[in-house]
Amino acid sequence: MHHWITNRRQFVAALGLGLVSARTGSGDDEISFASHPFFVEWQELARQGQIFEHWTPEDDGKWSWYRAERYVDGDWKSHAISLPVNRKTGELHQPADGYVGLDNIPPYVLTGDLPQLPDSIKRQMAPSQFDPTEAMMRLPHPEVQMRDGKPPSEWLRSLYADELRTWLKTIDITEATVSGMTFWVHLVRDHSFDPRRIEGLNEREFLQLHSAAHFGY
Repeated sequence: MHHWITNRRQFVAALGLGLVSARTGSGDDEISFASHPFFVEWQELARQGQIFEHWTPEDDGKWSWYRAERYVDGDWKSHAISLPVNRKTGELHQPADGYVGLDNIPPYVLTGDLPQLPDSIKRQMAPSQFDPTEAMMRLPHPEVQMRDGKPPSEWLRSLYADELRTWLKTIDITEATVSGMTFWVHLVRDHSFDPRRIEGLNEREFLQLHSAAHFGY
């Protein structure tokens, strides 16, 4: 018997945190950096065969499912759709052909946990530009505000989770939410954040970071 989320609020909350998994094309959790002694952009890791994947909840009112997307050839592309479930009765959609079985959905997706990226993925990171004094004086950039925060400044995208957590407490911004996706998906896909840098932020901090990106920082 499969446990499934039948309440819309529970369903969305289960994916409230940004979700990402990464593994090699062969299924291993490790990748060698022996030939890459310097910082490697995560997009470059994808070109080398590292798989970056996220799952996003979707529904049409009656049926609920998850869509898996993978980063391929410079873009996020639909990879699989989980077997739809009737949100009222829990009934599984028939026929089931072409859908991913519920047992194949990563457990962290259903529990709303943020999986830890393998150390091999996080091992080589570019130095942060964070400076507490600069951060306290930093103001939104008008040009960034005009383009709706896409992309946010290189400075903001350079910060690590602990630095972001500290800096976000110092600013007062209007909240900017997302619809139909998780904050992680939007921040990485649409605002060019490195998933390794923002790993560890909680749902509230993702909201604040997204708001800061739209506010022009």
